[in-house]
Amino acid sequence: MHSTCPYCCGRGTAEVLRTGQDTYVRMAVYWTAAVGGVVGLAASGPSKGCRIGPAAPAITLRDVTAVMEASPTAAAAWETELWSR
Repeated sequence: MHSTCPYCCGRGTAEVLRTGQDTYVRMAVYWTAAVGGVVGLAASGPSKGCRIGPAAPAITLRDVTAVMEASPTAAAAWETELWSR
C-alpha cells in the first residue's frame, strides 16, 4: 500500500503514478499529534484518535505533489477502522 497524496492511502503502483488512478483509497480527515504529521502517516500509520474515512473503490488524482511509500506497519494500520465517533 502506498500513500498517494498527503491525506490518502491507496494500493498504489507504478501505474498510479502514470495515470493518477488508484483503487481502495482511504482519506485521513484528522490525525493526532502523536502520528507525527503526513510523513508519520506513511511511516507508522494512523492510530487511535485519528479519523480515517471508509475506502472508496477508485479515485483519480490530479496535480499530485508527493507520493510516499507506506511501511508495512503503516499499511496494516490504514486497513483498520479508525473513525472515532
